[in-house]
Amino acid sequence: MKKKYSGSSGFIEIEKQAKISSEQAFEIYKSSFDKNFNVEKSPYDIDSFYQVMYIYEFYYIGFANKNDKRNKEEAPLYFLAKVNSKTGEISVEK
Repeated sequence: MKKKYSGSSGFIEIEKQAKISSEQAFEIYKSSFDKNFNVEKSPYDIDSFYQVMYIYEFYYIGFANKNDKRNKEEAPLYFLAKVNSKTGEISVEK
């Protein structure tokens, strides 16, 4: 199985089979992120990052730096988490 990125036809087809939508997965991610991190004085400029979501058995959500010379599919992802597409359980990847 290959990673399917948000917005691609492959992503949409897989999402249709999931019990939770990508919007629900992102809300789970955001809720968990807000609960576990204090980013009021973040050293990161949020405008310097892409939000990236892909499906590879689970939803994976993270952020890629816009200044990275690679595209957002190839750049390393920060604050990466996976959300189970059946149960909504979230776990930290890196």
